[in-house]
Amino acid sequence: MKVKSIFGLFIACLFALTSCNNDDDLQGNWKLVTEFSGLERSAAVSFVIGDIAYVGTGSSDKPEMLKSFYSYDMNKNTWNEIAEFPGEGRKNAVAFTAGGKGYVGLGYNEKTQTFYNDFYEYNPGDNTWVKLADDPNSPPACDAAVAFGHGANGYVGGGKGEDDNDKLTGYNEYYKYSTADKKWSKVGAFGDKIYEANAFVIGDYAYICLGTKYGSTLSKNIYKFNCTTDTFEGKLKPLDDRYNTDKVMRTNAVTFVIGDKAYIAAGTGTSGTIKTVWEYNPTNDKWVERAELVNDMPVRVDAVAFSNNKKGFITTGKAGTVSLSDTWELEPTRGKYDDDDY
Repeated sequence: MKVKSIFGLFIACLFALTSCNNDDDLQGNWKLVTEFSGLERSAAVSFVIGDIAYVGTGSSDKPEMLKSFYSYDMNKNTWNEIAEFPGEGRKNAVAFTAGGKGYVGLGYNEKTQTFYNDFYEYNPGDNTWVKLADDPNSPPACDAAVAFGHGANGYVGGGKGEDDNDKLTGYNEYYKYSTADKKWSKVGAFGDKIYEANAFVIGDYAYICLGTKYGSTLSKNIYKFNCTTDTFEGKLKPLDDRYNTDKVMRTNAVTFVIGDKAYIAAGTGTSGTIKTVWEYNPTNDKWVERAELVNDMPVRVDAVAFSNNKKGFITTGKAGTVSLSDTWELEPTRGKYDDDDY
């Protein structure tokens, strides 16, 4: 769904000035900044190197399994096409940044009903992709896994795929890729078998949350992972009504980090698609609700999100059966009616 740039920006400003919702007192401001310049898509991936985000693969409305990739300069607000992903087109892949390069792998091809276990390295210096060598310690062929990077290492875990008898199964094993050794190693199994979950990194810790427990319901658990020791440090407070955080639970959501806090948005819950946005502070293990997705921002699933630690963005995804291309920025410390919004 293309949003005409001038008209879309006018409507976004008009709503900011005239609409009153039940979240008017919640902090945060969403604004439409531009259009993703590629084909509308959902279930794509993103990774960030410096102030540049990279978005690609995914599924179009046809559906077509996509290989195209684009870069977004978060300071200049511009999209540019980059070298095409060299693997097979796919959706629900994973991506992470490690050692100054981007990595994309796993995923599912809806047309051929194929799960993938291949990985590719992107070098922004010369705009090239290189396939990683096959490794017996790499993650299994699956989709809807989680991934995150820390320093020179990348981590991948969870997801769903097929077992040796071609039956669907879930995973709770986690793997580490060392850019120094160019090898994968097994970190170990931990927690529930989850898919369509999210992961974010703050400092030396990664947090894995949301998603669906394989064969069950939405996941309540938050797992804390120490990236310096490669060990899980257990579960944090679960997402449930005892802590007034049950509304945080969802699947097919997006996450990004600004400063020392993480943000969760969009996705699907037990009652359908979700507009609410939540901020997580790891210092006190506390969730706070922020301004929800604005009225003229299509509520979506299977979007991508990214940040440069100063600005957070959401783009692409699907609203009902329609794939999206609009790109929105969250200003978490500003209200809807701040003076410089006029």
